[in-house]
Amino acid sequence: MKKIIRIMILVLCCGVCGLPSSRARAQDDSGISMGIQVMNEPMVTDGATVAMVFGRLTGQEPDFSSWVEQMPEYQNATPFEQSSIETNKIHDLRNTYYTLDITAPLIVKTQVKLTPYDTTNHGFFVSNFTRFTFFPVQYEGKFYAIVPQGIMDKQFLATSDATVVGAIEQALANTKDDILPMMLYLKPVTASLHPVSIGGKQYWPIAADVGKMMLFTSDDQTLLWKSDADKDKTNQNLLNLYQ
Repeated sequence: MKKIIRIMILVLCCGVCGLPSSRARAQDDSGISMGIQVMNEPMVTDGATVAMVFGRLTGQEPDFSSWVEQMPEYQNATPFEQSSIETNKIHDLRNTYYTLDITAPLIVKTQVKLTPYDTTNHGFFVSNFTRFTFFPVQYEGKFYAIVPQGIMDKQFLATSDATVVGAIEQALANTKDDILPMMLYLKPVTASLHPVSIGGKQYWPIAADVGKMMLFTSDDQTLLWKSDADKDKTNQNLLNLYQ
């Protein structure tokens, strides 16, 4: 665990979502062809849940009283009503907090920049996944950094399905800078009580393992590609990056 936390702090100190100049030379077979599906993208995990997960991982219960004081229901109530509202809301928040499944993945949305289709290795390369990548979340004045462990092993989106390839290429042609939205399922592993300062903000790190990845069209309604974490057989020795 100490090693993971050290890696988290190193990542956060080094930078945010850099753009590498390398590309993949070998195929990652984590991609599966499901055909092109019209669907709404999954809901991103809200800030309150991220804050609760951080609290459960570190054993530091959030200041629920301050959370309630920011609620419109509390702010619009009379002083007499506020006391009752605060008591009831804190009770509800604590109940949610202590029954929360912290093994469930945190769902984040990001924008990925893809290289042209690699006809040799059969897939697309995500050029803006780096060892410095993290996903910021803000809630009630605190900033959290979800740090994906092993994100460099997820740079290659493998597919040999001509329909999928064509759909992704068409989606890229309809965007600027070859960028498309991606949803990532990140399973929390550990968190650190030692914040890291970036850009004048204090970030509280949460390390997470990368699970499912889903690539969408720019309108967020058509699923173009997804990985299958259960069938992910990525071999790091096969992922050879070059400048």
